[in-house]
Amino acid sequence: MNIGVYKTLLEKGYISEKYFLDRGYTTGIINDQNDMDIVEYKAVLLDGDGDVGYFTARVLLELGLNTNTCAWVVSQNNDFSQKNLYLNLGAMGCFSGDVSFDEIVSTVNNVLKKMNSIKSYDRHPGDSDIIFNKEEFELKVRDQRIQLTKLECKLVSCLFNEFSKTVSSEKLAVELWGEVKKDSSIRVANVVHMLRNKIAQRNVVEGQLIKTTRSKGYKLSDNVVWKEQ
Repeated sequence: MNIGVYKTLLEKGYISEKYFLDRGYTTGIINDQNDMDIVEYKAVLLDGDGDVGYFTARVLLELGLNTNTCAWVVSQNNDFSQKNLYLNLGAMGCFSGDVSFDEIVSTVNNVLKKMNSIKSYDRHPGDSDIIFNKEEFELKVRDQRIQLTKLECKLVSCLFNEFSKTVSSEKLAVELWGEVKKDSSIRVANVVHMLRNKIAQRNVVEGQLIKTTRSKGYKLSDNVVWKEQ
C-alpha cells in the first residue's frame, strides 16, 4: 500500500520513510510536477508551511473529488486559523512539529485499516462492473451513465484494447491527437485527470479506474470487471 509524502517533509526531516517501511508501507515522493498522480495513493502527507501551503490547499481541493485518498498536513506552524483552513478543505488532520514519527504513522495506519475493514463489508459482487459503450460515448456503472468526451472515449478505448497492459503516454497521444509533441505527456495526463474527477464525482466505484504506472503510462484497473457494449 502506497503512502505519498511531499518532498519538503523528507528534506526537512519532518517525516521518516523508515517508520512507514517498518509497518509494511511503501512511500512515494510528491512534488509539483507529479501532483496529478496523488490520487493513486491510499494516503498522502502534505507540507503546510510557507509557500508550499498554496500547493497543499490546491491538492486538498482536488482530493475532495476523490474520497479514496486520505490526506494529512504536517506543519511546524501552530497557527489555528491555518490548521482550520486545511481541515475545512478536507484534511483528515494536522500534525504539529511536536508530534513524533511513530504517532503520525500509527494515526495513518489506524485510519487506513478502519477504512479497509468497512469497504470489505460494503462490497457486493457485480456492483462495480464497468460497461464501456464506445458508440454512445459513455461508461455505465451501477445503472449510472457517465458521458464521455470524444478524447475521453478514445482514451478508454485504447486502454480497453490493451487491457492489463500499460499504455505509454506517447501511444495514447497518437490515439488522441494523431501525433506526439513535446508536451504530449502533460496533455494526456490532463485528459486522465479530468476523467478521473468526472468518475469520482459520481461516487459509484471504489478506487481509480485508470491506474498510473509511474514513468511508463496508464492502464485500466483490474479490480473491476470491464465489459464492452
